[in-house]
Amino acid sequence: MKKALAILLITASTALGAGLIVMAVTAASVGFDLTRLSNSTPYVYADYESPKAFTTIAIEDTSVAVTIGTSPDEKVHINYGENNHEKYVFDDGGACLSLTIDSTYPWFNFLSWARPQKTLTLSLPASYEAILDVSVADGSITLTDLSTTDVVSLETKNGAISVNNLVAKSLTLSDLNGSESIQNTTLSGKLECTNANGSITAKTVVAPASTKLHTASGSIDVDGLSSSSIDIETMNGHESVKNVALATDLAISNSNGWISLSGIDVSNAITLTTSNGSISGNVKGPMSDYTISSHTGNGSNNLPSFLAATTGSKSLQAQVGNGSINLTFVV
Repeated sequence: MKKALAILLITASTALGAGLIVMAVTAASVGFDLTRLSNSTPYVYADYESPKAFTTIAIEDTSVAVTIGTSPDEKVHINYGENNHEKYVFDDGGACLSLTIDSTYPWFNFLSWARPQKTLTLSLPASYEAILDVSVADGSITLTDLSTTDVVSLETKNGAISVNNLVAKSLTLSDLNGSESIQNTTLSGKLECTNANGSITAKTVVAPASTKLHTASGSIDVDGLSSSSIDIETMNGHESVKNVALATDLAISNSNGWISLSGIDVSNAITLTTSNGSISGNVKGPMSDYTISSHTGNGSNNLPSFLAATTGSKSLQAQVGNGSINLTFVV
């Protein structure tokens, strides 16, 4: 039995070694420029346009950098690239415009670095009432100067997402590996950003219903946010939150990183928690407006462990495992 297992292991190791040698020789033959192994033809770009008032625009692709902006007229424009392995399927027969990629790459082109780079540009009239749903597996998404009365949803697994100067009903961003940035954005509903490995930045944003900013590993920076209920969370990275207005509740949690506050105006509750890192900064209103509960396991604390409010009905909870608490009150 042991002899048979040894033979099997030797055979597997030999096959693996031979495979690695073949790969190395192949890579060397093209000067280690792996894109030369691709049998893809260059992308040929074409334009699609439609005057229809679609209620939904949905784009789904594999590897592409998507840019969304303003149309020069009242039509929907899409500039897209195709080659011998990638063809787009357009469905615009009804109220929905759907664009999906039909990809037929051979097995040795399954990695994105073995493919040529591709872009897609979607241009919409300045004020366009439609649900916008864009999902790509590998590539960035950039949205600039767009106004819609409906929902915007942007998703990528590998690449940055950037939104600037958007007016919409709500905005949802989802990313696995890449940063998310939202600036100069006014929503009538909620903002929701989730990330696995990447930072989140929100500057000058209005989202009256609620705001959720969650990343597993990455920093979160907020400067200028008006939202009723705010939920901010990271496991690894700092959290800097400045100039929050019109908020009922603000919850910030962290596992490994510091929390910094400045110009925080909340009408009901502030909850701050970090396992390893300090909590510092300031909140608006006198200390007597807050019922305070605070604790640090290992570090200094300038707040009372408990203090009942005497002039207001707000609450402030600050909990630290390893780190200090230094919060002040600005009247």
